Amino acid sequence: MSIQEVTLCSPLSGVFIDLALVPDPVFAEKMVGDGFAIDPLEGVLYSPIKGKIKSIHRAKHAITIESEHGFDILMHIGLETVALAGDGFKVLVKEGQSVNVGDKLTEFDMSV
Repeated sequence: MSIQEVTLCSPLSGVFIDLALVPDPVFAEKMVGDGFAIDPLEGVLYSPIKGKIKSIHRAKHAITIESEHGFDILMHIGLETVALAGDGFKVLVKEGQSVNVGDKLTEFDMSV
């Protein structure tokens, strides 16, 4: 296995939060992998890397990008947001679509 250095751009404007401080054990205990959280300042999610949209959750709150380097990045918006069933989310991409760094992926209503 080789190690690659990869740069990720921030997918949101906001305040960085250590994943261990997220009040949901699925994320805090890294059950879905390592990462970080961001407390957003605005309701827009951008692509942090060049790749292809691998999946969009039916509730529109989570998108996975397969990077051009061959690894997946899961971006999950909010806690317990699956219960919103897509309300307050406007997905701007489709599965299989190629994306570049900074492409707008989703708009979301932070008040929902």
